[in-house]
Amino acid sequence: AKEEGVEALGYVVINRVLGDILESSLLSTKNVDIFCPARIENIDFADNRVIAEVISGDDKLSLSSKLIVAADGANSSIREMIGIEVQKYDYAQRAIVGNLITEKPLFNRAFERFTSQGPLAILPITGDRAGFIWTVSENDADRVLSLDDNSFLNELQEEFGFRLGIFSHLGARSDYPLILSKANRLIASRSVLIGNSAHGLHPVSGQGFNLGMRDVAALCECIADNPSGFCDPGNKEILDHYAGWRRLDQKKLVYFTDNLVRLFGTLRPEFRILRNIGMIGFDLIPGVRPMFAKHTMGLAGKLPRLSRGIPLR
Repeated sequence: AKEEGVEALGYVVINRVLGDILESSLLSTKNVDIFCPARIENIDFADNRVIAEVISGDDKLSLSSKLIVAADGANSSIREMIGIEVQKYDYAQRAIVGNLITEKPLFNRAFERFTSQGPLAILPITGDRAGFIWTVSENDADRVLSLDDNSFLNELQEEFGFRLGIFSHLGARSDYPLILSKANRLIASRSVLIGNSAHGLHPVSGQGFNLGMRDVAALCECIADNPSGFCDPGNKEILDHYAGWRRLDQKKLVYFTDNLVRLFGTLRPEFRILRNIGMIGFDLIPGVRPMFAKHTMGLAGKLPRLSRGIPLR
């Protein structure tokens, strides 16, 4: 961080805390209607508008707008309804996530180890509490998840080592399959994909959320800068601009994370040699570390104004 002149290369934010902040902001924002819980049953297009049939509790609503934004995750139902296909690659891995206490403090540092099954990350939360993301093979995931807390901690400790001392006080565990996904298109008629509905990344470099936030910032900027943006945010010029802008950033990160997984996730000796050469080059070749840092901090390429802390207006 000091080399790059920043306070930190990144921050770990608890999902619940971030959700509470966003919800509070939404509730205090004028001209926003919230339907929660809700699901979209059907989408139609008519007279330059999108018509969504929404089920919210016991109510069935028909909502009309100039633009629909698919931000409903990797298994996006909106993406399917508007006819955008997606390419998927199953890594045959699952990520087990949870939290624990480390004997030695992390001092706001994140740690990542590459194991025979995949990456294992220990992330600072607060005090002596740490989060973990443990990648295990699909074939072994059920066995690992079925372990009691002590046995689970022992195996996790064996994989990570003792740099942070003894692990203890395991919290609740959850898991999800690791699948690379990439939508064939980012836009359709009066429709746009952002976040995981457009791209699902392996968590090896922790870039999925950052990439999604840049999608949001770019879409906002495309709408704000277009003369007719606030009257018609779904016009073709805006959506084409967004798709052209975001395509390269998304493509680079998909390629980067996928190749990291393949390079560090294999036991073949020729790849081990290649990894070792790459790590030596990373430290010795001038310019490589700063370039890597800028990309992983999300500071490379053409950044939206909101990503740089600059207001749209």
